[in-house]
Amino acid sequence: GTFDLSQDVILEAKKLENWSSGYYIFNLKYGEKALVYEPSEIDQIHRSKNKMYVYRKQNFDSPPLLEFKKDNADAKVLFTSNKQHKEYYFGKSELLYYYNSKGEKLKAALFYPANFNPKTKYPMVVHIYDIMSKELHKYVNPSLRNREGFNITNYTLKDYFVLLPDISYELGDPGISALDCVTAAVNSVINKGVVDERKIGLFGH
Repeated sequence: GTFDLSQDVILEAKKLENWSSGYYIFNLKYGEKALVYEPSEIDQIHRSKNKMYVYRKQNFDSPPLLEFKKDNADAKVLFTSNKQHKEYYFGKSELLYYYNSKGEKLKAALFYPANFNPKTKYPMVVHIYDIMSKELHKYVNPSLRNREGFNITNYTLKDYFVLLPDISYELGDPGISALDCVTAAVNSVINKGVVDERKIGLFGH
């Protein structure tokens, strides 16, 4: 396919440092300008013939909604899903940075128990598989029907922390390098003083 760069082209944007996401509009005359870009999971954009845009936005503690936007005007909410959400306690997500033994800076997504009390130490489940911190902003409906058998919100609603660390694999030594990264991530949470280090579970591969 070919693109006419004299006309508006939609560019998808994602910042790997903190998983902010959104869309930019680009053409040769004006360069690129942000349509929507923030620390959220933003996707599924559609554009009308008269250059109006609709896209989906969500965060872990805010269910998916549809926003409508035209050029530089403020976005308007068209539809919000899961309206019962506000009637319940719900956890929150936080991005952590930590270092493995080689000094490599890595990320992890940490999900807090619903109705979190900072004076309490909670159990924690660690879910591992390659790069997991990208799940930071995704809303998760509580369910027992997940394909992989793991649901973050099921745990946070039952007073667990959930940790999704990134793993930097070393060629020829994947097991030890994974252990190194996961241990460093777990220790970074233990150092926050909110997790019972005797009650930590592991899920994944």
